[in-house]
Amino acid sequence: MLRMIAVSCVALLSACDDGARFMSDSVGIVTVDGYRVEVKRNRADPLIWEAAHMNPIKLRLNHGDPKAYARNVRAIEQVSGCKADRDNLNHIATIAATVAGVTC
Repeated sequence: MLRMIAVSCVALLSACDDGARFMSDSVGIVTVDGYRVEVKRNRADPLIWEAAHMNPIKLRLNHGDPKAYARNVRAIEQVSGCKADRDNLNHIATIAATVAGVTC
């Protein structure tokens, strides 16, 4: 009986979704230096934006290409129309993404 309860709990927890993919709205896809970058705006805080390369596979091989992060910041500034806060950047090397706060 205890085993069945444990298996049921594990099955229920594995079916849960953290909802992270629903926390931002895709605003647009722009091309920066020949790379396609998707830009998203955070729903909870509209001053937080995220940019990620559409095809990050080649960039993963470089383990965090600094040029990729610079392109992400330029894409955020281009789509948002605001200036990215250079002191408040978070780069995610595994998916070639950048999260930045903006000031308008």
